[in-house]
Amino acid sequence: MLGKQIARREVLYSDFIGESARLLVDAMQYNVSDLQKLVPVYALLSRIRLSSSEPVLQTAENVIKTIVNTYPQPNLTADQIESQAISGQDPLRQFSDSCRTELELLQRQL
Repeated sequence: MLGKQIARREVLYSDFIGESARLLVDAMQYNVSDLQKLVPVYALLSRIRLSSSEPVLQTAENVIKTIVNTYPQPNLTADQIESQAISGQDPLRQFSDSCRTELELLQRQL
């Protein structure tokens, strides 16, 4: 049972990371957000809220705040976005680290 729970969380976290990364790039390239684009990431956040630890939830909420706060910022070129990625600026890093910690703790309980 716990093994299935871990697998479901891994999929959930992976889906959140994929959707958040897509939205972050969109927010870096465009100033106007179509609010409909945010629906999937908020749905994933709600699913995280149902089953995840507080650190995972807090870091997921911070990712969404970063996305929302990035839209009104000046647009970046593809080169600028690539430069940020190369320099290690990763808005998803804390979320990924929190997820890894939580999943490792759950694995130990098997």
